[in-house]
Amino acid sequence: MLEPSSDPSFDATVGVLKMTTKIFYGALAGLSLMSAWSAAAADDQPTPACPIKMLQSPSTGGEGIVVLLMDNQAAMAALARTEATIGAPIDPAYLNNQRAVVQMPDGRRTVVVLPPKMALAVGDHVTFQGNYRSPNLPCSYVPNVATRKLLNP
Repeated sequence: MLEPSSDPSFDATVGVLKMTTKIFYGALAGLSLMSAWSAAAADDQPTPACPIKMLQSPSTGGEGIVVLLMDNQAAMAALARTEATIGAPIDPAYLNNQRAVVQMPDGRRTVVVLPPKMALAVGDHVTFQGNYRSPNLPCSYVPNVATRKLLNP
């Protein structure tokens, strides 16, 4: 608790702070009521369709050679770029999977997510499926996923 002061400007500042605090908490309570009302009103409204444009099922992505196993920092940076490009978040089921950079026969490179029990090394040949809209979370996407390790020639 602040003690009264002999300095009138100090007392005025304390008064302003008390008033500002009351206004802040009053506004916060008002926002809470508005949020509750909005949530109740939203339950009555149909959910708008998700704006992302992607295939509904996986495409044949292709095959290639693993040229890099990504560390977590590089994987999260690549993920952020992909989410921004697609305009939707990744399906959380694929968020923490190991990622590899795969070079396709035409020289293009792509990031591929590895299933939990698939172990790959640089130089391995793999097939992968292309990304598509998540069937479980329609406003999320399933990334390119490695489907099979091929025998190296």
